[in-house]
Order: sequence, then structure tokens, then C-alpha cells
Amino acid sequence: MTTSSPSVFTTLKNTSTPVRALLLGGFINQLGFFVQAFLVVFMLARHFSALQAGLGVTLLGLGAVSGTLIGATLGGKIGNRNAVIVGTLALAASVASAPFLVTPGLPAGIWGAAIVLMGMFGQLFRPPAATILSQHMPSDQQVMGFSMYRIAINLGAAIGPLLATALSQVDWSLVFWVNAACSTAFAVIAWLAIPNDHAAQTSAAMSTHSPAQQWQQVLSDWRFLAFLGAMLLSSVVYIQVYSTLPMAIEATGQQLAVYSTLLTISSVMVIALELKITALVKRYPAWIPALIGTTALCLSVSSFGLTLASTPGLILSIICMVLGLMTSGPTMFAYPASFPMALRGKYIGANQAAFSAGNALGPLVGVSLFKAEPTLVWVMCLVLTAASALLIFVGMRPKAQPATPAVSV
Repeated sequence: MTTSSPSVFTTLKNTSTPVRALLLGGFINQLGFFVQAFLVVFMLARHFSALQAGLGVTLLGLGAVSGTLIGATLGGKIGNRNAVIVGTLALAASVASAPFLVTPGLPAGIWGAAIVLMGMFGQLFRPPAATILSQHMPSDQQVMGFSMYRIAINLGAAIGPLLATALSQVDWSLVFWVNAACSTAFAVIAWLAIPNDHAAQTSAAMSTHSPAQQWQQVLSDWRFLAFLGAMLLSSVVYIQVYSTLPMAIEATGQQLAVYSTLLTISSVMVIALELKITALVKRYPAWIPALIGTTALCLSVSSFGLTLASTPGLILSIICMVLGLMTSGPTMFAYPASFPMALRGKYIGANQAAFSAGNALGPLVGVSLFKAEPTLVWVMCLVLTAASALLIFVGMRPKAQPATPAVSV
């Protein structure tokens, strides 16, 4: 265990202006980031088929994977602050055009490309933003910093759906235009409050390798690849809460209001408890909370196969899942920031790409297994629990130091 560290409130009080700007910008952007949660509803309202709406979700996920990789590379070329501005402005433009381009009367290639671009720009700014956060937080406060950023995003995610629902009752176009306005606000905040690091990024790039060579270095780090595998598999499990679980609850004959209750419990727990839990677990080596939390999260998701018929059982499963998420989440997302600055953006981008890939792959696998045999999806989650735990142990546990030979006298 490490020595004691500053409290949550001390950390919040001492955060720099760029970090506060990221917290505010992240909250505002997520408050209006409606496309991820409401794309299916929007497409069905526009009279797309259910198959086309499902394809839209997949395309959004594929765009997200490419966006994280592009964002990590772009941050090294033009500076992380500039990459955040470019990414959020591009997101604003892409979502503002959605009411005109995502319509069933247009060829699939056009509305499909529009969705891919929304997914790409929705993630492009995230690796540069995470790199800025790591640059402006002391090394012993990295996990707390990422936890604060997650809290800001979760606050926006908790309020945003209520706003989107109200806007959709007036006009679906308003949903996307407010999304564009929120993304533009984040760009303005970044421009005003985050220092331009382009010169520093250029200097660092001149002393290291090309972006392709940097990516090669990251991908040749087999221990980090094991960590990425754990992130990918655990996100496949995690996304079942949002893809397969509502279908499974409905199949038991329960009201979907039960599912809404679970989501509310999840949001309230994260907002109320994550910073406190992070303050406790960050005292330990990173691999310990990552291993314990990820195992608890994945086991809890697999337990839905046993608790589906009981609302109290479902609530117990979701509580355990969120406790696991809060234990491992900040550490898993902060871990890539521990690598050297010259490659940090690439490590962060690779991590977020693995997470996005799991979120894109998970619904396809989970729903397919559920339709074939409902219990298979929860068995899959149990198997992936063991695989994720093993990969975290291999990838994150520090290498054993060779014993110092005794000196004879």
C-alpha cells in the first residue's frame, strides 16, 4: 500500500485551470451527446427498419474505434488542445447535419457514412483530452483526475436523456442541433482555457519517431497488449447491461420500468460514490483495484442470468456491478497515462479504441447468443470474467525485480 494522499476535496480545490476546463467541457459535451443513446429511437421514428437501426448502431461503434486512433495520432501532430477543438467542432458539424442526411429516402451509403462520421468525431477528441488531463495532474493524482472526469461525464449523461426526450417531443432536429451547440461550447472552452501545446508536441515529435513508428512501439509492448485484451473483453461484458439486459428483462414479462430503475441506481451510485471509492483504491498498486474491480463487474453482469426473475435480485446485481465499475474504471482509464509522454497519447488512444471496439462488438455477440439460447450470453460473460482477470494479472502486475546477490566479505 502507498502512503496517504490528499483528500478528494483537496484535490478538487488544487486542480489547475486546464483540468477544470476539461471537467466543464466534458460535462457540457456529454449533456448534449444524444446521438449515442437516441440513434436507434431517431432512426425508427424516421421509419428506418429495425435491421437498419441496428446497422446504424454498429456503424456508430466502428466510427468510434477509428476516431480514438485518429485522435491519438492527431494530438501528436497538431497538439492535444488543437485536436480537442478540431474534434468537437467536427462533431458539432456532423450531428447538425444528421437530420438532413440520416433519412431512409437517401442511399444507404450516404446515411451510413453520416453515422460513421458522427461516431468517429464523437470519440476523436477523447484521447487528446485524456492526454491533457494527464499532463496537468500530478502523477500520484492521475487516478483521481480521471475519476473526476468520469464523474463530470456521468453527470451530463444522467441529465442529458431528460433534455433529449423533451426536445424530441417538439422536433427531432432540435435533439441534434442542441448536441451540436454543446460540442461547440466545449471547443470554445478548450480554446479559451487550455494552453496551446502544439510547440511542445512538435518538439517531442522531432526527438522521437514518426507516428507509425510510435504505434509500432505501442503494439510491440506485449504486456500492454494483454491489458488491451482485458479492456476489450471486459467492455464486451459491460455493454450487455445496455444491449442484452433490457431484452432479457422484457422477455421475463417484467415492465421496462424495472430496467429504468436499474439505470437510475447506477447513475446515482457513480455520482455519489465514485470519488470516495477512488480515494481509497488509489492507495494500492494499479493492478489490484483493476483486477478486483473488473472481476466484480464481470461476475455481476453474468449473475443477471440468475437474478432476472427477481427485481430485488436485479437490483443487487446492478449494485455489485457498479461497485466493481467504480473500483476498476478510473484505474483502467488512467493506467495508459503512466507511460512516457512521447508515446502517452498513443497508449491512451489504443486503450480507448479497445474499449470502443468492445462496445461495438458486444451488442452483436450478446444479442445473437441471447436469440439462440438466452442463458448463453451470461455464460459467455462468466468465461470472459476469467479471461479478463488473467490478462490484467499478466499485463498490469509489476515485473518481479531480480534479487540482489549477496556480497561476501
